[in-house]
Parts: sequence; structure tokens; C-alpha cells
Amino acid sequence: MPEQKLTFTACVALAAANPDSAFCEQDLPLLEQRFREWATFLRCERFEAGAGQYICIYFPDWIETEITEAFQTNPTSAWSMSSLAWSMLRLRARLELGAQACLPLPPLTAALQEALARRGLCAAGRLSSAFALLTFFPVPDGCGQCALQADCPRLTRAGGVEQ
Repeated sequence: MPEQKLTFTACVALAAANPDSAFCEQDLPLLEQRFREWATFLRCERFEAGAGQYICIYFPDWIETEITEAFQTNPTSAWSMSSLAWSMLRLRARLELGAQACLPLPPLTAALQEALARRGLCAAGRLSSAFALLTFFPVPDGCGQCALQADCPRLTRAGGVEQ
């Protein structure tokens, strides 16, 4: 498999693999421009908090504001912009962590909340950025440590829990 890089083409391919996040064809020129603008602002930080090690991949707040404002004038393009931001986050996570099938969400302990707050990413006990991925570093095998375990759609199938 060729080495993957954070490119617009790779983001389009990643989005196309998931029908819920595919881009509208007429928005591709806009999205390519946004990709060039946003790529330099995509942040990736590894850090320790309490006894754990974590990685957070995120965009600054102004990108969320830009997308939110776009929903007022052109919801279709705004949806594509949101999908682009998420595709960029997911692709960067793959580059940093490998092709993990899942990125378990760590419980937001007091130490983790404090570490995220110092980065401007936690308010009122929750992750405050709409465009951020937070997980353990390195990613543990299995779902045993994930805060979303009880509600995870990957674990809940046909009314039962996968073993």
C-alpha cells in the first residue's frame, strides 16, 4: 500500500468511501481552496494528563465559525466544508496512528479536562471544539477503555452487543 499523505485527493477519496460525508461535485473547487487554506492550521498534539497519554487532532475555532456561517447562505456547500474538515481530521489520525478501525474516546477525567483546557479545547467538562478528535496514544486494542462503549453504534447490532 502506498504511503498516504494529507492531500486534497486523499480527503476526497476518504469522504467518497462514506456516503454520509461525500462532497457535492459542484463544491470541489471551493473545497480544494479551503483545503489549501486549512491544511496549515490542522493541529496535532500528543500529551500526558494524569496517568494517561493522549493525542488530539483539531482545527482552530475560526474554521468552525466559517462553516457555521456558511450554513446561513449555502447549506449544501457548508455541509461539504464540514465533511472536508472531518475528512482532514480522519486522514491526519490515520497518518499519526495507522489505519485504526476505531479511535476510542477516553473518559474526560479532571486531569484530561485540565490538559485540554490549557489548549483551549475543553469547557464545561466537554471537548469544546466541533472539529477535533481525541484518543489515547498509543491507541489501545479493543474498546475496554472507551467512554462511548455503552452507546457505540459499532458495538450495538440488531439489539445486541457484539462479543
